[in-house]
Parts: sequence; C-alpha cells; structure tokens
Amino acid sequence: MGAKKSWVTFIAAMSLLLTACSQESGASAAESNTGITEEVIETMEAETFRVSQEISLPGASGGERTGEPVTVRFAGDFCLAEGFAITEALDRRGDIRECFSDDLLKLMSDADLFMLNNEFTYSDRGTPTEGKDWTFRAGPERVSVLNTLGVDIAGLANNHAYDWGEDALLDTVSTLQNAGIVTVGAGKNLEEARKPAYFTLQGRTISVVAATAVEKVGDREYGMTKAATADSAGVFSTIDPADCVDTIREAKANSDFVFVYVHWGTEMTTEIDADQKDLAKAYIDAGADAVVGNHPHVLQGFEYYNGKPILYSLGNFWFNSKDRETCVLEFAIDPETMEAQMKFLPCLQSDCYTKLITEESEKSRMIREMTEISFGGVSIDENGIVTEGEG
Repeated sequence: MGAKKSWVTFIAAMSLLLTACSQESGASAAESNTGITEEVIETMEAETFRVSQEISLPGASGGERTGEPVTVRFAGDFCLAEGFAITEALDRRGDIRECFSDDLLKLMSDADLFMLNNEFTYSDRGTPTEGKDWTFRAGPERVSVLNTLGVDIAGLANNHAYDWGEDALLDTVSTLQNAGIVTVGAGKNLEEARKPAYFTLQGRTISVVAATAVEKVGDREYGMTKAATADSAGVFSTIDPADCVDTIREAKANSDFVFVYVHWGTEMTTEIDADQKDLAKAYIDAGADAVVGNHPHVLQGFEYYNGKPILYSLGNFWFNSKDRETCVLEFAIDPETMEAQMKFLPCLQSDCYTKLITEESEKSRMIREMTEISFGGVSIDENGIVTEGEG
C-alpha cells in the first residue's frame, strides 16, 4: 500500500474512532475506553475536518516537489444500490476486487488522486422519491468498497443523490467523509454543496468542483432531485451556470489547477446537447483547466476550448450488468509548468465486471471510435494520449 492510501486509511480509522468517542457520555468515558484524552480528541476532530476540506497527502504530495507528474484519474458512474444485479454480483463474489481486472485496480490505487461519480445514497433512513422510476440506496457499511478501490473523492452532484430524501443525502455525505473520502457537489445547504475540494499534491494545489445540470424543474424523472438552497440540503445545480461559474472563479483564485466534474447531457447517446457545450465554455472562461462529464451512461467525445480539454462523458464505470464501453481518464500534471497530459484508457463494463482493455485490436477500435465522435480534429494516439487538433 502506497503512502497516500495509508494516509486515507488513517483518516478513515480516526473518523471511526471519533464517531465512537462522540457516543460516550463524557471525557472520562472516552479516556477510559480509548486511552485518549478529550484534548487529543478535539485535536483529531479539527484535523479530520481540515483534511476533508483541504488535503495534503504524504508520499503522493507534500511540500517539496519531486519532479514527478501529479497523476489524477477519473472514472464515471458507480453504483452499489441494494437489490440490483450489481450488488448481487458483488455479494456472490465476496470482494469488490473480484469485480475489476487487476491492472484496473492498480490504476485506481496508484493514482495520486482518484475520483468517481457516487450515483446512489448510503443510508438506512429515508423513503424513496414518489413517482421516480429508479431510486438507489446502499447500506452504509458498503462504503468500505470505495476504500478498497482507492477512491479519494466522490462526486455527489447527480440525479440519484436525493433518491431517498434529505436524511439519506446527509447520511451519504457523513458516511463518505467518515470513511476518509472527500465529497463534492451536495450538502446540507448551498454553501456546503458548492464548496470546492482542494488537494495539495507535489507542492501544488489541485481543486475539484462538482455540479449537475440534469435537475430540470418539471421533468418527471430528473426534476425530482432537489437542488441545495441557502437553508436546505440538496445537490449543487448548474442549470443556471451563475453559481457554478462563481465557484470555479473561487477555486481558481485558490488553486493551481481546477477540474470541473459535471453531471449533464442525455442518456444513452453519443450526441452532445447544446447546453453541454455552452456550459463547458462558461466553465473554462471562468478558470477551469479541464472539464470532465458524466451521466449519459455511454462514452461521449473530447473537445478543446481555448486550449483546455473537455470530455463530455466517461460512461458507466461499474453500474449495472450491461455491456458498456467506458474509460479511466488520466491527467499527468507537471508540477513545475502545470501543463497536463491527458490520456484515454479504454475499459469495458460487462456482467458486473469492469476491465482495462489491453487487447490491441479492441483498444485501437475504441480509440478510433472515440476520435470519430470527438470535435475539432482531436487526436488520440495508440497509447491513448489525447491532443488538440488544428480545428
């Protein structure tokens, strides 16, 4: 286990310890059962809160630069909902590591920063949203799956984060954070939902902003996910891009590289909606260095705008039993110049199992198809390295 993953495990352990301590009736009980004084507990509480907002990961980061690139990897839609084929397969196999190829597991765990779209709730509370076709909820104990996979940050700005109401959404946030996983895109109010996540890596600050553009009021399915307001819980909506643009500007002012991770588009099509293009341009004009999309459940193409990369959809990463082409998207960021090399790593989800595509003909086919659905002459070489075309 690398230093970064050891640190994440340490955070999770401390969070569980703090939860246990908080249930004791007083300082003496906490001290007698754990050997830790109230003063130490307060220090750990403060440190755990700091880590959940701004993270410096030893080994993968730190104050001094090693000259090695910062490796940030993204995956798409991920689901652990009870009663569906995906969790039934997991329970039969007994270990999440039996649901991914070994080389893909290594990509996740070895990244300096790994993020996916957590498209369900962790809770034992709440009621399913009336009239909604699909409502996803998992037992909180399943969060350990994300620790095993090496997930550092989970996006919650999606159309399933509010499936079981406010209590389940808040349980989801606390469950992930108590497991040492940073959350973005949802919270107890708008201030929390819009908050960027900041990570110190190789002496540089990387930020992530997450928002969703599919919660259209009046839409039978997608209008049922509640947007956070100044005094109520929900997801961070970017239907009106103004709030998200302000958040991106804030992130840019406080970091060296800004990722925007956005839930948008139309399901099951490679076609790009006009509002996806408009939003991507607005985000980049506000200071985003890269825009990474999810929600359509299939891959959508690449584009560059003002020299900044956009991937419109990552596709399903591990979501159901269907055959879905997907990917891991890698950014190798030079800590001196802050220039990023982007790499498309083709994957396939099939029968509740996701593998990295290594067979050369299949890899070449997926790269060719991604090139064909991309825009502006984008080029993807045989190693998956994506470069901007000439227009």
